[in-house]
Amino acid sequence: MTQMYHFFKDAQNGAEAEEVFCIQTCAPLTPEKLQKLKLIIADGFMRESVREESHVLQNQRIVIIGPRLSMETPFSSNLVQVAHICGVPEVVRAERLFLHVVLDGISVPEYVKVHHDRMTQEVYEAPVETFLSNTVPEDVKILPLLEEGVEFLLSIPGLAFTREESVFVHDWFVKLKRNPTNVEIYALGNALSEHCRHAYFKGIQVIDGRTMPVSLMDMAKRPWQKNNLGSVVAFGDNASAIEGFMTRLLVSKDPTRASQMKVSRRFLHITCKVETHNFPTGIAPFPGAATGAGGEIRDMLAVGRGGRTLHAMAGYVVGQLEIPGYKRSWEEEGVEYPPNMATPLQIITQAPEGAHGYGNQFGRPVTSGVTREIFMRVDGCRWEALKPVMLSGGVGTIAGDGVKKTSSQKGMKIISIGGPAFTIGFGGGAASSLSQGQNDQHLDFNAVQRGNPEMEQRVRRVIEACALMEKNNPIASVHDQGAGGVINVLMEIVGENGGRVDIRKVNVGDVSMSVLQIGVCEYQERIVVLVWAESVEMFALLCKRERAPMEMLGEVMDDGMFVLEDSQTRSLPMNIPLAMLNGVPRQTYHNNRVMPSVVPWEMPEGLFFKDVLDRVLKHLSVCSKEFLTRRVDRSVGGLVAQQQECGPLSLPVADVAVSRLGPCEYHGVASAIGEQPTKTILNSSAGARLSIAEMLTNMVWAKTKGGLSRIEVSGNWMWASKHPGEGSALWDAMESCTEMMLALGIRSGGGKDSLSMATILPSGELVKSLRHLVVTGYAPVDDVRKVITPDIKDPSDTYLVHIECARGKKRMGGSVAALCTNQTGADVPDVDDMELFKKMWKSVQSLIGENLITAGHDVSDGGLITTLLEMAFAGDCGILIGVQRDADVIKELFAEEVGMVVGCKSENLAQIGRMFNVQGIPHKIVAKAQREKRVTVSCGDNLVMVEDMRKLRDLWRETSRRIDEQTIPVSCVKQERRNLFDPGTPQYKTSNNRGGQTRVMVTRPTVAVVREEGSNGDVEMRMAFCNAGFEVSDVMMTDLLEGGMDLKNVLGVAFVGGFSYADVPQSAKGWASSIRFNSRLKDMFQKFRERPETFSLGVCNGCQFLALLGWVPGYDDLDDQSQPRFAQNTSRVFESRVVTVKIPKNPSIFLGAMEGAVLPVPVAHGEGRVSASDGLLQRMAQDHLVPMYYARPDGNHADEYGNYPFNPNGSPMGIAGLCSPDGRHTAIMPHPERVTQSVQWQWMPQWMKKEMKGSAPWAQMFANACWWCDQN
Repeated sequence: MTQMYHFFKDAQNGAEAEEVFCIQTCAPLTPEKLQKLKLIIADGFMRESVREESHVLQNQRIVIIGPRLSMETPFSSNLVQVAHICGVPEVVRAERLFLHVVLDGISVPEYVKVHHDRMTQEVYEAPVETFLSNTVPEDVKILPLLEEGVEFLLSIPGLAFTREESVFVHDWFVKLKRNPTNVEIYALGNALSEHCRHAYFKGIQVIDGRTMPVSLMDMAKRPWQKNNLGSVVAFGDNASAIEGFMTRLLVSKDPTRASQMKVSRRFLHITCKVETHNFPTGIAPFPGAATGAGGEIRDMLAVGRGGRTLHAMAGYVVGQLEIPGYKRSWEEEGVEYPPNMATPLQIITQAPEGAHGYGNQFGRPVTSGVTREIFMRVDGCRWEALKPVMLSGGVGTIAGDGVKKTSSQKGMKIISIGGPAFTIGFGGGAASSLSQGQNDQHLDFNAVQRGNPEMEQRVRRVIEACALMEKNNPIASVHDQGAGGVINVLMEIVGENGGRVDIRKVNVGDVSMSVLQIGVCEYQERIVVLVWAESVEMFALLCKRERAPMEMLGEVMDDGMFVLEDSQTRSLPMNIPLAMLNGVPRQTYHNNRVMPSVVPWEMPEGLFFKDVLDRVLKHLSVCSKEFLTRRVDRSVGGLVAQQQECGPLSLPVADVAVSRLGPCEYHGVASAIGEQPTKTILNSSAGARLSIAEMLTNMVWAKTKGGLSRIEVSGNWMWASKHPGEGSALWDAMESCTEMMLALGIRSGGGKDSLSMATILPSGELVKSLRHLVVTGYAPVDDVRKVITPDIKDPSDTYLVHIECARGKKRMGGSVAALCTNQTGADVPDVDDMELFKKMWKSVQSLIGENLITAGHDVSDGGLITTLLEMAFAGDCGILIGVQRDADVIKELFAEEVGMVVGCKSENLAQIGRMFNVQGIPHKIVAKAQREKRVTVSCGDNLVMVEDMRKLRDLWRETSRRIDEQTIPVSCVKQERRNLFDPGTPQYKTSNNRGGQTRVMVTRPTVAVVREEGSNGDVEMRMAFCNAGFEVSDVMMTDLLEGGMDLKNVLGVAFVGGFSYADVPQSAKGWASSIRFNSRLKDMFQKFRERPETFSLGVCNGCQFLALLGWVPGYDDLDDQSQPRFAQNTSRVFESRVVTVKIPKNPSIFLGAMEGAVLPVPVAHGEGRVSASDGLLQRMAQDHLVPMYYARPDGNHADEYGNYPFNPNGSPMGIAGLCSPDGRHTAIMPHPERVTQSVQWQWMPQWMKKEMKGSAPWAQMFANACWWCDQN
């Protein structure tokens, strides 16, 4: 007998009055279990924070908003998991709704419009009484194809069959002498869709009446066919791969159980994949972007026999923002927007929350990206990214012995791991292949998806463990489940041999699902593997340890048939020869060239240089991207050597992303992105070349191994290819792209196309989104320390040299300056001289190798002036910019011609000049840095502009702040504006009060690095302890829960960061509850704590965990009501920053010897604000149980009053951590374990580099613990 329980809590956010928990059980709960459930939901373990009745008065106008009941949310999935682990297995679903009180003067419909997302939420009249559905699963249907013919297929809603494909499918079933089932037709519709098959790229192109000799795909492969030096996988798997390095890794001796770690050598190749998720993001930005990131991650895992992830890149292109209260002069008013899609402002605020939130929980740093807005009118056609671009890419590694998939063989077991099936993402593959407005709006809603990064994290653990097992890897082949659902991935993985699977073995989260829905819905976080029969048992042990649900679906056959059986009805909903997927006729596409009619750019009357600059700095393509970088983890994993932010102020202006392949090495991989859609709209050939050039002028700042010939790229093509003039423009772009790659010696290893980038509005107006080629390059790097960043290092002696590729041309077409003056321009920049470009690139690489330059930046969006200003902004200094007397200062500084700027000391100017002169490379000194924070622009003897650098930097940040205001309290934005206007260079200080004492290595003390499902900070934590001299073990909570491991055998325990149970119901609450409500575990942890020779460290999620356990501050007189906990940040968002902390007098075995230190450290959390009574706060401070405080850059205290973002979470007194009175237990929110080596720091002052000699001050923290173990 099912029962629904309702619980109420005061909401954390200002908009809601109460949180309403609707929890359904399969049987009534005992009073004991009911109380347990209430404590799980409670704030901390404060029983009084949960009530069974609402406190909202009856006469108030209320609105209840919650998730759509048609699918279970990830919140529910995680809370159900917590309940089961804590001994309440009766819970079957647990959703959270929000009760809002509508104030007088506001209409309910208007309130709902503002606070309700119609794509993912519903409005309820009262709390939900049941989640059970009366829907009866539909039976499999036989479709009358043979009787009604081809037209029948074309009439089925939600499918995207062309007529030729319909004829092909019809003829096959004629040959089979039977009618198809609806399962077969929908599965084939997905498998044959443009989204899955790339029919356009493989099709026959007829341009201006002439049949092209090759396909677009053929052209894309040509550079790789000519130069595949170092290429390992290209155009043949879920990701491409290039040759890497022999790498030392810290690996588990036995990943099926708790085990010690060992250093092991592996040859790791480097992988790359870049995906887009444009259609779902335009419909529902948060889940669309989240599942876009999740799908690309699974591609990285599903290369060869299992891959691993390193770092990610993200991209967002939207229409004009129209931010309320922030009118930018060039924005066009009164334009029509589609009613079934999100607005550009909603997309730019919600899509990053989805994608970045997914990466934050999964535990992958986002280290680069692209962001821009597009609104243009060309020949009367409106170009605006109404169907947005949501780009997700990644770089990773794969073991050399697992790079090739093993072909399917009869008897191999077909296994799926991951989350359950839900009725979501129905028809996503087909829907993505249509222009917006061509599909039924209801079907667009059905294609919205659901992301659960915590589940994908579990899947990742299994795949990565297998991938590092060398010859014992149980996986023969792996594919991810994405477009087309489970049937599509099953047909892929069995190959031509065929296979037999039971659809009823798929775990369903919705019992009302039909066989059709189970088979083709695009539920996420699932991977299918082929496992040798003798390895199934070991694979099952891995899945059990990581709590990754595993389904034995079937096995590979050898008859070439794909058979889907339904064991419930003993029928075959699908029984087709896999040969059906081959021999699909190539499509023919006819297109004619259309030359745009455009006029040259002219400086508008009444505008001056400073007016144009103000507009350019406010444009999304140019402005600061802190609204993105400060919300995404950029340090997790401890392998990032270079990310977006650089310089003493951590500004996001760096061009290249760099990661190490392993924690013991300096070799690694560099990646960079290039794209120029506004130029591509005007001239597709030039735009394609500019996209490649931008990628390379971003990549150049990392010294790559092998130069240009070892760079491989992924090309993502976003186009409205089937509209007049667009197919020919795409052909021209591909042709120029191919020719440039051949000329430079680089190559493509894969890519993705999204060719329905257009929107048909209700009025009938066609709006094209853009012509967009995103070029992502990646290359091996011998030494990740050989990287140049844009920030000016020494303002008293830095000259800035402009390296030109255009030989004096200053073309304004497609520039940000043109767009900001409501023009497009005519002539666009181009790469006119390939040999010159190649010389420029190689020369800069040589300058890096010879240590002749100290700063460098590419010239791109916003022109040379933006390049120079960003270098000064990041260096926190002034700059003197000089333009030749006879130059057009506007075109000179705002044209976006390909080029680079290098910064160097005066002593190296002559040598650099000689190098450029010998090579025939045009160059000139364009600026000199200065300590005075002032920007001066002169043209000959004429003064063009004198402005305070800090004011210009503030203006550059303004659009970012206005976007931030959509999601965080305005008070925080105001504090940030004030505090970051002129924060000054951080005043760091090291301290080692242990003196010169070093430990004598007798035995290595043991430490267990403990993780829970959703943890993601274990890799860097293990390495930090290992480098300090500890013997480290990897321990998963299942090892402790199931008796495979006991803490009595270790001296130390480290509880790592991450998102245990996806922070459901609060950070670390599920983790702590699993111990509190398990008597054996509770006793084990208590005995460990009582042993005087033991210690513990909790970082981030581990810090929250130790506070909930009561180990810090460790006062015996604290009950559940008074125990401090870590609550939601004052900003109400995830904070990712490098902050300054200071170490006071304290007893911590980790931090006590560092008293007096003032150091930078990354933070990455959403709930880090200490919540405790004023009396307890004072008591902890007086007892010196606060071992770390947040500080301002000058080292002064950063309390909760007006110090955001120096105090990133609003923690009272600036408390960043707590410790026990005896110092054995330490809990801190920041992440020092990620920065124990200098290579991990995004900026380190020169004096500290000399002092540390490759190490970093935070290494001392772990060495202190090792020394303490020796003494005790």
